[in-house]
Amino acid sequence: MRLFLLLLLATLLGAGSAPAQNLLADKNKAKTKTVLLGREPAKGKLKVVTKKPAAAKPATKKVEAVPVIVFKRTPCFGTCPHYEATIFSDGHVTYIGYRYVPLTGPHELKLPVATVNTILDEARRLNFATYEERYSQGSTDLPATILSIRQPNGQLKTVQAEEGTPPELEAFMKSVAAEIEKVSGGTTAADR
Repeated sequence: MRLFLLLLLATLLGAGSAPAQNLLADKNKAKTKTVLLGREPAKGKLKVVTKKPAAAKPATKKVEAVPVIVFKRTPCFGTCPHYEATIFSDGHVTYIGYRYVPLTGPHELKLPVATVNTILDEARRLNFATYEERYSQGSTDLPATILSIRQPNGQLKTVQAEEGTPPELEAFMKSVAAEIEKVSGGTTAADR
């Protein structure tokens, strides 16, 4: 119908009729019809575009940098707090509480940037990259504390501690847990 009206309009204007061209305008296969009026394409071009309604664009995702600290506490056969926290350099924390914590499910939290920097400075002071990947003596009912720190070379160094952990590393992991638990509401478990 539209094509007929355009051709009628072109005839009435005295330009004569010209063939219509169907072009694919985009990946949605919307149709673009171009009708040439007259012999000089630069002057007498009339372009009518018919498109399908554009789909709603998805909400733009927040582009996040890579995490600088990832901290996890695993479950045990008792009431050990079970959660994980992914910390970014701006203090943004993606937290998931599983069991025996006041905050369960996924949450977005915030740590002061100074706290994040203090944790990273302490990791450098302890030379965190030199610790073994796992400290375990074979017990099966102990929870693990897993700490990953982004190193200056961009690699993520991960240490899993169950038992037999060097005292300075154990104290460091407890201090990281304490900072996370300040913003997540602590733990509900009596045995940590």
